[in-house]
Amino acid sequence: MAAAKSDSDFAQPVPKTTAILLSFPARHVLLLTLNRPKAYNAVTQTMEEEIGRVMDWFDDESSFRVVVITGAGPAFCTGGEIKSVVKRILAGTQPNSSMFYGTTPHGFGALSRRSKTTKPIIAAVNGKTYGGGLEMVLNCDIVVASEQAVFGAIETSRGMMAIHGALPRASRIAGHQFASEAYLMARTLSAKEAHEKYRFVNRVVPHENLLPTALEIAQDIARSPPKAIMAMKELLLLCNKFVDGGSGGRHAPGTSQQDLTAKQRLALSKL
Repeated sequence: MAAAKSDSDFAQPVPKTTAILLSFPARHVLLLTLNRPKAYNAVTQTMEEEIGRVMDWFDDESSFRVVVITGAGPAFCTGGEIKSVVKRILAGTQPNSSMFYGTTPHGFGALSRRSKTTKPIIAAVNGKTYGGGLEMVLNCDIVVASEQAVFGAIETSRGMMAIHGALPRASRIAGHQFASEAYLMARTLSAKEAHEKYRFVNRVVPHENLLPTALEIAQDIARSPPKAIMAMKELLLLCNKFVDGGSGGRHAPGTSQQDLTAKQRLALSKL
């Protein structure tokens, strides 16, 4: 682990957090750890707000090129903390939380629909990953999973919906039929299934090798020039908008070949 850093090492002070841990394990790499292990890292409003602030800071801090996100304890993230939200709803004090309404611009956990971040996001999935936690993972650029990880597309069985961006991504990555099987049957997938059948996990590794592998990937990426990394990610995000696996390769609405080429030129101009 790299030496601890202070506010003086960054252009902006390190955000203060209570529900997540921040560390700096390698040059140009930020490690964000969801830190509510007794609650299986269920996302609260506080945690969501903290993740949003940290990710905004990460976006603006030029010394970072990659972020790795993992969970403390036996879970990566098991969705939203429903009990406390329901209590606040009954008391009439619940804000219009993205956990239920999907109203924040970056989706569940400030990650599931985050598209402004032009630096790679790596998920190091250490254990149980359900509901909104899976939605967060599906919006990461690279996913490394422990052999102990499980992924639950459980919303249907709870009388809820996956409204934070997972469905179009799952359908595009795995295909409509496999995505339908997972979500309509509320399936819980092993890491091996997620890698070999559903294809949203890049690598499955022994549990003890999870963080070393994710950090090795992060350091490999961080060796490249930062503007090239950011431009390449922008192009990859544009490809997701242009190529819709569920529509036979038709252009996404409002995106023409000419528009995409212009956006590619803009991204490349940053090199």
